[in-house]
Amino acid sequence: MMYRKDAVLVDAFHWTGNDENDPEPLWIVAAREADLVRVESHGPNVSLLVGAQRAWLGSYIVKDAAGELSVWSPQDFERFFVPA
Repeated sequence: MMYRKDAVLVDAFHWTGNDENDPEPLWIVAAREADLVRVESHGPNVSLLVGAQRAWLGSYIVKDAAGELSVWSPQDFERFFVPA
């Protein structure tokens, strides 16, 4: 789903741990195939420019216009982003 932060559009995936009700978007599937997102027993680990970041249940995994991934807590995501 597309979201907007100020004038910047990003793709975001709200990770709930429920694949049946929240299917992964194609860019997450591609990131998993490229080993940029690895789902482990505690949840996803996301490869960033500066290392890896863990996504907890309820986190948002965001892909910006440059294709870089980041992880946002639900509180921060909802504070800074609005649906496009």
